Amino acid sequence: MRSFLAHLCAVVTLGAGLYAALARANLDRAFVYSAGVRRVYPAGHLRQVEIFKSLVPKGPVFYIMDQPDYWQVGLWQRSIYPDNPVFLIYDPALVHAPSTENLRTKHLIAYALCAGNPPPDAGYEWKVELPSYPASIPIVVGKLKR
Repeated sequence: MRSFLAHLCAVVTLGAGLYAALARANLDRAFVYSAGVRRVYPAGHLRQVEIFKSLVPKGPVFYIMDQPDYWQVGLWQRSIYPDNPVFLIYDPALVHAPSTENLRTKHLIAYALCAGNPPPDAGYEWKVELPSYPASIPIVVGKLKR
């Protein structure tokens, strides 16, 4: 009889724990999907992306920066993928390096985003400075010279 009561207590405790976990998960799910952040992109960045997409056709692009800023890079990678995969160049001195030229030829990269204060010069046929917004880095988009 004691064994039966011990098993019954274990089953009741396990059942109560599962019920509490499911109830809490349901509350968390309701909060996350109703009151969570709906947009991670700043409005100014979305305007920059609109301009970028109006100027640059689908295809890979370089993102050249004068110093690493992973937040801005991540915004750009997420907002223009899959139409424009981003190849990062962390040092403007590498823009004309043989390895970069090989990468450019292999993937037919004709456009670049350059970020910095001031943005590095990648050697453009033409370029457009994108409008800034609070906490943004000055950025230029343009077609690279061949």
